[in-house]
Amino acid sequence: MSSIKTLTASKLKLIAIFAMAAGHAAFLVPAGAAAFTLAVPPLDAVSRVTMPIMCFFISEGFSATRNLKKYMIRLLAFALASQVPFYMFRAAVMPEAAADIWDGFLYLNVLFTLATGLAALRAYHSGSFRPALKAVVISALALLTFHCDYAVFGVLWVLSFGIFRNDKNRQFAAFGAVTLAKSAYMLFFGAGAYAAAMQLFALAALPLIDMYGGERGKNLKYLFYIFYPAHLLILALIKMLILS
Repeated sequence: MSSIKTLTASKLKLIAIFAMAAGHAAFLVPAGAAAFTLAVPPLDAVSRVTMPIMCFFISEGFSATRNLKKYMIRLLAFALASQVPFYMFRAAVMPEAAADIWDGFLYLNVLFTLATGLAALRAYHSGSFRPALKAVVISALALLTFHCDYAVFGVLWVLSFGIFRNDKNRQFAAFGAVTLAKSAYMLFFGAGAYAAAMQLFALAALPLIDMYGGERGKNLKYLFYIFYPAHLLILALIKMLILS
């Protein structure tokens, strides 16, 4: 574990935002362009740190919030607001997927996954549920994300960070196990070796998270939630109106 705790929450979130923007911007590079094989894999790899960082902050937010209901409503509100930009972006870069209503508009963005992870963490810490019922509720919540970005693995990442919040070794071990499972799933269920290998770059988020010292830094409470749909919309318009 790193003894250097130089990253505040705001700095870590900015890293996540820039990494996400870089990865999504890579989709603007035409597949046949000479720059594609040089630019896209590195940008894709860098972007993989974003989701783990956001899952980490969902678990931190769960522990810090004074009103879980408002937190959940805020997440769901931004998830709903992000769905049209998310669809537009996918339609611009993956027309074959967007042409189908099920794989297009009804494929839900990652904020729905994060909100479900928050609900699963609440169920885990609930004193009203017996262990068996907790397992059923958490499993049911995870299954709800089967058609969301990052799906069940995003929920499990949130749980990994939240359940073992006070034990960094177990926290990172659980996260690593879920990441390896995600990579294996991608490999054995048809996504291909490239997609499977890219999943492993999520592990690069762990050293960054380990450098988080618990300080908030600048107040960037809503920045990710606003930036997420805004940058998707901008990139979609660039792809459709300028690069088409």
